[in-house]
Parts: sequence; structure tokens; C-alpha cells
Amino acid sequence: MNFIYVLVLQACIVVGGAQHCKAPIKIQIFETHNECAIAGHQRASEMYTREYPLIPKDSRLSVRFWCDPIKKQSI
Repeated sequence: MNFIYVLVLQACIVVGGAQHCKAPIKIQIFETHNECAIAGHQRASEMYTREYPLIPKDSRLSVRFWCDPIKKQSI
């Protein structure tokens, strides 16, 4: 079965022991899992760099990503 992969990113911060996450964002569609995973690392790094200055000093930021497989429709 053939799949395409959707890159999904999510930023979370930990403040005072409680984790708060933004809603996951679908970023882009890829033909292979490998392409999706490589782009995920790059985009997660970009998001971390962009979001880090915006969080409180006593907080921790994490950015996670995953590649959701979707069945290709036969034409």
C-alpha cells in the first residue's frame, strides 16, 4: 500500500512543572517518510529558534514533530 506523509509540528512549554502545548500544525506533504523526517528536524529547529525568545525565562521549550501516513488514493 502506498502512502504520503504529512509533517506535523507542535510547540510545548513547561512552566512551574505544568506542560502547555499549542495545537499541532500540519506543515507539508511528502512522498516519502525519509523526506518528511528530514524536513521535520529542520522545521522543528526553525520553530524552536523563533519561539524560544517569546517564552518566560524560567520555562522550557520543546518542539516535537511527526509524520502522519495517509493512504494514496488510486486514480
